[in-house]
Amino acid sequence: MKGLLVLASVVLLAASAGCSDIYGTDYRYDGAFNFEQLKYYDWNLAENDADSDRAAIASIRSAVDRILQGKGFVQSSIEPHFIVAPRFETGQRLANPPDPYTAAFGPYTAPPPEHYKEGTVELVIVAGDDRRSIWRGTASADLTGIETPEAKNRKINAVVEVILKQFPPMLPRS
Repeated sequence: MKGLLVLASVVLLAASAGCSDIYGTDYRYDGAFNFEQLKYYDWNLAENDADSDRAAIASIRSAVDRILQGKGFVQSSIEPHFIVAPRFETGQRLANPPDPYTAAFGPYTAPPPEHYKEGTVELVIVAGDDRRSIWRGTASADLTGIETPEAKNRKINAVVEVILKQFPPMLPRS
């Protein structure tokens, strides 16, 4: 009985990990850059225009500060080693794209398309000295049904954590 309970727990854990609503995670970095030299960072919030979601950017900034400082980085506007530029975008995505084969057999055989609200966080990190891009991470999440600022903040925190798991990149030593 105990073995069955353990097996059921493992199956449930594996199933829930596969159903994550954070997706589209992507990382790119300059493999020639020495990430070990980084200690101090600052913010570039200038790219966030008047149309951006200021509350989302504030949530992203808070999450990034917490995570980077937990990794030993220090926020400083005096000669930072790297600069973080956050972006947040929302949009509608098609949940079930129409099947072209089903459409050929009549207008009522395919279910109507469903849309969901998607949010995407992008973190661009540039070198403090020459402002060249050294690292970029993005991830998206389903925001459908998230109505309160607290729920949106929790989702943004989760997305930022997923993105920053890969910063700084662990590069092979030569």
